[in-house]
Amino acid sequence: MTLHFHPVLVVWHLALILLLLGQVVRARSLVARLIAFDVLSIVFASLIALVGVRTGDPGYLDIALVVALLGFAQTVVTARLLRRRPDLE
Repeated sequence: MTLHFHPVLVVWHLALILLLLGQVVRARSLVARLIAFDVLSIVFASLIALVGVRTGDPGYLDIALVVALLGFAQTVVTARLLRRRPDLE
C-alpha cells in the first residue's frame, strides 16, 4: 500500500534544494556555506525519504539515512577543522 501526498511537497523540496545550492555558492564565509550545506543535506534526505514513502520501497529510506549521516559527519568534521584553524573562516 502506498501513501498519497500532495505533489506540492516534492516541488517545495526541489525549490528549497535550488535555493540552498545558490546559498552555498554565494555565501561569503565558510561558516555560512557549512550551514547552508548542512540544511541542504537534511532537505535532500527528506526528499529521498518522501520518495521512499511514496513508492513503498524501503531502500530509499536506507539511502536517506546514509545521506543524513554523511551530512552530519561533514558538519562535525568541518566544525572541528574551523575550531582548530580559525584562519579559514
